[in-house]
Amino acid sequence: MAANVNNLSDVGIALGVSPVSEGRRPIPTLLGQGMRRRILILGGGRLTKDLCEVLNGKWPQFTEVVGILDCDSRQVGQCIAGHKIIGTYDLVSEIANQYNVGIIAICVEDRRATLPMELLLDLKMKGREIVDGDRLYEEQAGRLSIDHLKPSALIFSQGFRNRWLTMLNKRALDICVSMAGMIVFLPLLFILAVLIKLDSAGPAFYRQTRIGLRGRPFTIWKFRSMQEDAEASGPCWASAQDPRISRVGYWLRK
Repeated sequence: MAANVNNLSDVGIALGVSPVSEGRRPIPTLLGQGMRRRILILGGGRLTKDLCEVLNGKWPQFTEVVGILDCDSRQVGQCIAGHKIIGTYDLVSEIANQYNVGIIAICVEDRRATLPMELLLDLKMKGREIVDGDRLYEEQAGRLSIDHLKPSALIFSQGFRNRWLTMLNKRALDICVSMAGMIVFLPLLFILAVLIKLDSAGPAFYRQTRIGLRGRPFTIWKFRSMQEDAEASGPCWASAQDPRISRVGYWLRK
């Protein structure tokens, strides 16, 4: 019987399931730790808290926060979003090697005087991934953290990069959908234009210049919803009961 139990344990390890004692559920280990990303976080501020909360929602079999390092040794032992501060910055190499860390996230506010640059550079040369905390948060959460948004986070954000193939596909899709919409709704658009002409004097369409991509001006055409001389005294915001709004325009603005 004992031999059978040992064989079952060996099979469990081979399949990536840890052996369990009576009354406990098996815990998947994903064939050792090959697919798990181990993350070490530097910094104990708000960004660290937000990042930990996002990572807590990920599958633990794929992502694991091994701990947090802080510049203040008095903070060691404290917890941030369920993760313990396990040391100070000078231990980054030792802890990265001990826990086989693959990613080191920098969530430090002032990096010029506090970061152990030589140790981080050495870890980088050994194949560890050193990432900006804002970038990792954006990658995992799919958004920027507005609460501590810094200009550097916008400058280094990946969300502003548009490849030419993506832009070409988007432009083609815009044109196709617009043309299809024009064909489908052409009868309705014609009726709206006639109603606007009958309701008040002036053209059915209103033309205006706007600022678009990369600051380039472009002209828009839309159905007129105000009287023809609505901006005779200069442009101004429309109010809820603005007398310049025509009867048809009242329904168009809903």
